[in-house]
Amino acid sequence: FDADIIALTMGKNLPASAEERVELAVSVILPRAAELGIPPERIYLDPLVLTVNGCQEHAPQTLNAVRFLKLASDPPPRTVVGLSNVSNGVPEENRSLINRVFLVMLLGAGLDAAILNPLDERQNEYIRIIEERDGSTGVGRLLLALHDASAAGESLDESAVDTSDPEQVAIWRTVQVLE
Repeated sequence: FDADIIALTMGKNLPASAEERVELAVSVILPRAAELGIPPERIYLDPLVLTVNGCQEHAPQTLNAVRFLKLASDPPPRTVVGLSNVSNGVPEENRSLINRVFLVMLLGAGLDAAILNPLDERQNEYIRIIEERDGSTGVGRLLLALHDASAAGESLDESAVDTSDPEQVAIWRTVQVLE
């Protein structure tokens, strides 16, 4: 079928840290793919998104794994995530916002692709804002600030949030959970 490959950065157990996931990709997955004649540009590495429900330290590890994978080789490997995993076990009314905000952060970290809900119109709008660098609204400016902070490996500065806008406050609170 000439399809690209998604490779999970895990062995028998799930590595807890970003460094362990990258080490597995660099020392096992990419060399094995090369042995099999699979060129690196045909592989998407999945650093494994885990739920923040009860384990908030998982999100920063995934963000760092994406960042570190981008530095692992030249050219850098492509990355992909199963986005909704981050909100597994979270009340339904909060899942989409968590997914959207985490996606913006992951895109800033260098994510290439995501398995996500293509019918989530707000998510698609967030993607458009990032791709077009559209800062024409308060939310757009906040999302760009979040994306850029993530790209720099920094936390979002609270001064970027218009606290009179409930949507921006919700985004800010979600960032606090994910960082």
